Amino acid sequence: DRQLTLKVKQHPERARAYSGGLNEKGDRRPLDPPPIAQLLLTSKRTGKPCMDLLHNPYYMCYASLWHEDRDEEVTSEQDNGRGRALLTGTLVTSMARLKDVNNVDGAYFPFVNLVVMVEGTFRIMFTVFEIGGGVVHCRGKVCTAPFTSYGKAFPGVSESTALCRVFADQGVRLRVRKEPKLRRSKPAKQKVSQEEDVETPKVSLKRRRSAPSPIGTGSHERTGPVEPSTTSDPTAILRPVLFFSTFIWVLEHPSAKSSTIFQIACSFLAIGIRFESGYLQSR
Repeated sequence: DRQLTLKVKQHPERARAYSGGLNEKGDRRPLDPPPIAQLLLTSKRTGKPCMDLLHNPYYMCYASLWHEDRDEEVTSEQDNGRGRALLTGTLVTSMARLKDVNNVDGAYFPFVNLVVMVEGTFRIMFTVFEIGGGVVHCRGKVCTAPFTSYGKAFPGVSESTALCRVFADQGVRLRVRKEPKLRRSKPAKQKVSQEEDVETPKVSLKRRRSAPSPIGTGSHERTGPVEPSTTSDPTAILRPVLFFSTFIWVLEHPSAKSSTIFQIACSFLAIGIRFESGYLQSR
């Protein structure tokens, strides 16, 4: 007097083909949006849903990759002739009691981590099994609508659906996106003619600095304002030290006024004082 029905609650629309091997790291993007199957138990007499199904922990669902135009599973002839499934990720999930967008309880099988390994157009086949008395029974099958698995031309993932948001709030591990994440296209190089776009020459803001005048001249020509700097003249530090040492020597040897060395030192000191005064005025 009861009828068990399996239907697709949410169909996938696109996929990114995974180019790496089973044990290799790569761009493993799951189906978008995640496919979700729903199991319904209704009364044949009244047509109303039976809530006893929500408390049964022995239902599980298996997902497989099928061709678009024929009822046959997609496999790859590798590993010494043995077929290898081209759908990876979490292929088996148990039933979960969840509320939909209308706040109604239901039995769902969310597949949040299905990755397609090849490009093309495919379908996902859901098969529900029930374990009872040590025996596994097949209770129903259903296929999704065809979707496309892209390679490098993958357009990007879309915004999360309302059903995904509701399930994520209830603890299902789903990636919730508030906005679509589209693929960024590289802008084409555009040739701009001289009549359409004329580049403005860059103006250097560096101040021009003139070279220091030779020692002994009283004037210093400049081509622009120059900030005071002691590093522009390498003798700026040595001259005061030399003049100061000569001045100290003259004070310490007053008895040597008649000597030639004393006269030379005094002359050198006088020339130095005159030069320094002119140099400071020019700065």
